[in-house]
Amino acid sequence: AERSRVVKMAGRSEKPAGQWNRVTIRVVAGSVAVKVDGVKQHGARVCPLTPGHVALQLEGAAVEFRRVEVRPLGTQGTK
Repeated sequence: AERSRVVKMAGRSEKPAGQWNRVTIRVVAGSVAVKVDGVKQHGARVCPLTPGHVALQLEGAAVEFRRVEVRPLGTQGTK
């Protein structure tokens, strides 16, 4: 069986401290893509899709989240 693999795809794209970043996490058919301010940063594949909770974290510093939305992509999710 194929194992999950996470790949760092680009250099840092975060805004300076004190400014808000926009992070988009898209999950489609067991693959995950993460964009930070429009730049694809991470990807993972072979991720099991299971019902449950969503957890957000940041390593190495305090973090605040504003306006977290979870929604199905429907037919518009192919962009």
